[in-house]
Amino acid sequence: MKDKWFNVLLFGILFLLLFATACNKETNISNQLIDVYSAYDKLDIEVSKPDNLFKQNGIEIVSYSIDDVNNQLVIGVLKLNPKIEKQFKKIFLNQILHGEVKYNISQEDRPIAE
Repeated sequence: MKDKWFNVLLFGILFLLLFATACNKETNISNQLIDVYSAYDKLDIEVSKPDNLFKQNGIEIVSYSIDDVNNQLVIGVLKLNPKIEKQFKKIFLNQILHGEVKYNISQEDRPIAE
């Protein structure tokens, strides 16, 4: 009887240890710093799609560029508030990049079509 409980306890501890290690590795992967140029390319690919993730969530990106001096992305959106900024961060960092990048997001007017 004692051997059975010992085996169950040992299995439980081993399972928790493996689970904790796997979760820790996923966290470290998601916090990888992505190169600004790679992030720009991925953003460009997503924005060029007719029905991209940003439009589906009500975020209209007006402009985006690379700031070489500060090594960050500069992103202009049509409407900016804390809710939209949080959605943008969730979509951009988690679903598109799967990592971190320095960026500056600001509200801009719609460009005039020529």
